Amino acid sequence: MHPLFSPLRLAHIRIPNRLVLGSLPSGLAVPDGGFTEMLRTYYELRASSTVGLIVIEPMYALPPRDALTNHLGLYNDTQRKGLARCIRGIHHYDTVAMVMIDQPLWVARASDQELTALGRAFLAAAQRARAAGADGVMFSAGDGGLFDQLISPLQNQRAAPYGGTLQGRLKLLLDTIEALGRHREPFSIGVRLNVEEFTPGGLSLPEARMIASQLSGAGANFVEICAKKPRDALVAQFPGWQVPLAESLKSVVALPVMVGGQLDDPFLADSVIRERSADLIDIGERLRQEPHWPLAARAALDAQAPA
Repeated sequence: MHPLFSPLRLAHIRIPNRLVLGSLPSGLAVPDGGFTEMLRTYYELRASSTVGLIVIEPMYALPPRDALTNHLGLYNDTQRKGLARCIRGIHHYDTVAMVMIDQPLWVARASDQELTALGRAFLAAAQRARAAGADGVMFSAGDGGLFDQLISPLQNQRAAPYGGTLQGRLKLLLDTIEALGRHREPFSIGVRLNVEEFTPGGLSLPEARMIASQLSGAGANFVEICAKKPRDALVAQFPGWQVPLAESLKSVVALPVMVGGQLDDPFLADSVIRERSADLIDIGERLRQEPHWPLAARAALDAQAPA
């Protein structure tokens, strides 16, 4: 069996292979935040390609300030019902289904009380995802939302309790993970983590390694690594450029690590898994364009396999 198509045990879940549709906007969201038939079809089509894990695009924990904003939400039970129909369709193909929960806001303007309330909203959204049949949730600390802003030493200039030290910057995320752990049956928790800001004074890989260890201790089951490259940063982005970052995290935490970054060559992706540089491969961008890419990837690997 090709390593890329080998199963992976993630907490209580068995993922049938290492390919992931990472959380990316589909472009099909609507202003009421609900799941439409077009969205359900979008995800079911990609599940039918034998992708191992689908992480559904970001779902808001609270309504957006602009009522006309297209989005997906998990802030009421009506939205939960639509999500449940989509997850049943994904599970029909034996694909694991998780949900990314995030919230766009400007942390610098939020009070401590508002941030605490946001943490409760994230927890409530995660519980709705579980009630809808999701196998787990992910929280993003890498896409500019709540947790990303709090963890970044460049963006978070707050004092305690949600700023100052690394522990303060991590407090809300760790509290949310720990609270969800106390309420869960079998349910996986992942974190998309920005591991490098490529800016003096910004988040760096050594600090990200410490963060990953704390996430593991709080109850996270896996980490997806990402890295933000400022426009003027001289950082080469070639196929597999994030793999060394994933290897660095794997050296300090006993958690599965997911990585993307132009890994849509099946032979390169297979080698990353074979060499244990990472455990899951995010090919979300390619899957948006080519829903059946996993079938073509397996055929390519089979064609080159020794007789």
